[in-house]
Amino acid sequence: MENLECIYNKYFRFVCNIARKYVDETCVRDIAQQVFLKLSPIINNFSNHTPLRRWLYVTTTNLAIDQSRAPARRSYIEKKYFDEKLSISTADEDHEKELEQIKNEVLGFIFSEIEKLPPRTKQVFSLYYFKRLTAKQISIELNIAPATVLNQLQTARDKLRMKILFKK
Repeated sequence: MENLECIYNKYFRFVCNIARKYVDETCVRDIAQQVFLKLSPIINNFSNHTPLRRWLYVTTTNLAIDQSRAPARRSYIEKKYFDEKLSISTADEDHEKELEQIKNEVLGFIFSEIEKLPPRTKQVFSLYYFKRLTAKQISIELNIAPATVLNQLQTARDKLRMKILFKK
């Protein structure tokens, strides 16, 4: 089987073209990067007889669809949490004030937990979510590998998720 660099050079445009069907241009390279990061540990499982192109197609499609659904999923969760779980009527001004206070408390808690992240993790998280840089842009700016950026983002998300879920 070819090495990852050869496969990357051979199939990068193929993967990007698939991703473009589902996400806007700003996300295409991130999706491609994720596909090749997923391929890296399992590359030796493919032989000349194993359909690598099919695996790349399916993996790219799944990642791109997940990416395209993410904003809708966040909106759905926010609506479900703030409207259904709290049963707050937007018609009632007192309830609107209460909702705004709850939102501010939740966001305040999240921002305080972001500040507690390790410095590098916090920096990567902030560049990605607040400055809207891609993983590749962050890797260039901080002079670290793109895989490190993705690992730092996952670490930050995991730590924040645990803090939110198990807030005491």
